Formats: sequence, C-alpha cells, structure tokens
Amino acid sequence: MAVTFPSVRRLKNASEAEVERITQILCAAFHDDPFDKILLGGDMSLDILLNRSGVKAGLIGGQVYIAQVGPEISDIAGVAIWYPPGTKSMSTKEERDNSGWNEFWNAISEEHRTWWTSIYIPAGRRLSEESGLGLDFSRNAWNLRIFSVAPEHQGKGLGRALFKLVDDIAASEGKSIILKTTNDLDIMIYKRLGCDVCNDVEIENKFSEARVTLMVKKHRSL
Repeated sequence: MAVTFPSVRRLKNASEAEVERITQILCAAFHDDPFDKILLGGDMSLDILLNRSGVKAGLIGGQVYIAQVGPEISDIAGVAIWYPPGTKSMSTKEERDNSGWNEFWNAISEEHRTWWTSIYIPAGRRLSEESGLGLDFSRNAWNLRIFSVAPEHQGKGLGRALFKLVDDIAASEGKSIILKTTNDLDIMIYKRLGCDVCNDVEIENKFSEARVTLMVKKHRSL
C-alpha cells in the first residue's frame, strides 16, 4: 500500500542518516533555548552530541515517532521520543554506552558535570516529588522526553498528529502522560492538547536560567 504524506509513524531500526536528520531538527529547534545553554554549560557546539544521544537512547530504550512530509529522509519534519510505562530515559547501561551520552558527558567540564549531579538532577527529582503525583504515577505513565517540529513545518498540525498517536495508545491502556517543558509557548500548546500544569522549578547556573514545568494528561485507569 502506498504511503500518503504527511504521515506519522513509529521509527524502528533507524539508519544513521535518519538519526542525523532528527538530530538536525532538534538542534535547529533548541539552539536559542536558554535551557539548552544551561544544560550545555554555555557551549552550544555540544548541542549535536546531546541531541543525538537523546535520539539514539530513545531508539534503544524508548519509542521514537516521526512526522514525514515526503518520501525522502530530508522530508522528516518532526519527532516525538516517548518512554512507555516502566521505562526511563538513560536508565540502562546499554543506552548510556551506545547512544553517545558518554561522549557528551566527557565533553563537558568537570565543574559542569558537578552541576548536573548536584543541582540539576536533584531539582528534577524535587519537581516530581513536590507535584503530589507520587513515584508510582511517573513510573506508570507515558513520558514524553523529546518533542519538536522543524521550524519550517510548524503550524501545519504535525505536532498535534505526533502527540495524538501516543495519546491514543495511552488512553487505550488507561495510562497517563507526563512531560516537562521550559517555555510559555509550549505550555500553551500542551494545554491545548489536554495537559495540565502540576509543578515548576527554577533551574539556573552561571550561563543562564529557566523554569522547568511539569505537565500531565490523565486518562481514566482501566
């Protein structure tokens, strides 16, 4: 059966060219994001390592969905990386060893690694703990880890279609959706998709500052 475009689908056994196209989309989308500046320790040249590791980790331990507007790899226009209930990003040695995460980790300074482990990661835990949702909620929910549509393809419904694909799965399973975002526009978009704000926390270092917002969409348990 011929594929009609635009299409949204799960990407399995991705080629290196597909990984690089998705990485390109993420780098373009987040290059001027203050939160990325925080995570990268001010060195925006490292965005390709961080974003590529997120894509490869998703292919190993999560599920990667793409929106495509034509048959070529260059026609990939959006991506959503989800972790199903019971899984978590970078939680396995296989993900860390084979995604390129270690390459990114070794590229940042020792001072910035200390910031990650002593400030950023604990702040993420606090964000979840103080939301009142409980650890079981997070473990049993679909976690939207990375979500982006190429700037030239935004406003065409591709992001909504990407979100809906897994939202429908979550609803059929009686599972909720949990995600984090860092800007007011995204909060507005996710609210339109049925998500609610649960908590937020300020994240900062000497390079920039940002507010991380935790959002959920609850589906009735089966």
